[in-house]
Amino acid sequence: MGGDRRRSPRTEVDLRVEVQPAERELVLGLRAVDVNEHGLFVSTTEPLALHTRVAVRIVVGQGETLTFDGRVVRILWPDRVAPGEPPGFGIQFEHGDAARDDRWRRFCDEVARHRTPAPERRRFLRVATRLELHVRAATDAALQAFVAHNLSASGAGFVTNAAMPLGLRLALALHHPTTDEIFRLEGEVVRCEAVEHGYLVGVRFDAPELQAFVRLTAALPG
Repeated sequence: MGGDRRRSPRTEVDLRVEVQPAERELVLGLRAVDVNEHGLFVSTTEPLALHTRVAVRIVVGQGETLTFDGRVVRILWPDRVAPGEPPGFGIQFEHGDAARDDRWRRFCDEVARHRTPAPERRRFLRVATRLELHVRAATDAALQAFVAHNLSASGAGFVTNAAMPLGLRLALALHHPTTDEIFRLEGEVVRCEAVEHGYLVGVRFDAPELQAFVRLTAALPG
């Protein structure tokens, strides 16, 4: 959700990778469906838990394998993905080996030259915002104030200090600064990704009815 926080473009692939969760002997043979210089996304109906530490082994040439340590930073559950979007989880690599990291960047560049960038699978216009957003979990009594960093007719994204579990039910109130309209919605957490200053939480609304609101937001001065 949001102004896209990816630091490099994704490229679609069909690439076999081996993923080994930390402190487990089990090695998962999975398919990466997109890559960029900072990590990859693997397709599976049984994602690993958010923040799981993993080792990833990738064949990048004939007889040439790269191994990265990383962690799970994004999950798309099978029952919560948009039409045409694969379920699975995203892995962010830990860099530090200059020769290995350079080889991975060159591999990503080679793949990108022969494939088109992975499309964004969004059904609604999404805009970057800084709107007042109040959020209350179903088990809490009081609303908490946040800033909505992105908004579409189907959901919103905001940054918190603490992670929110996927599936958590939320009540939300959005205030538009120019029209004074207040939209009260309900939804659930469908994304929780570690970012520089906390966690980027994505909420999907139960009944997307915000097309006009989003159009007004898109027209606001930057």
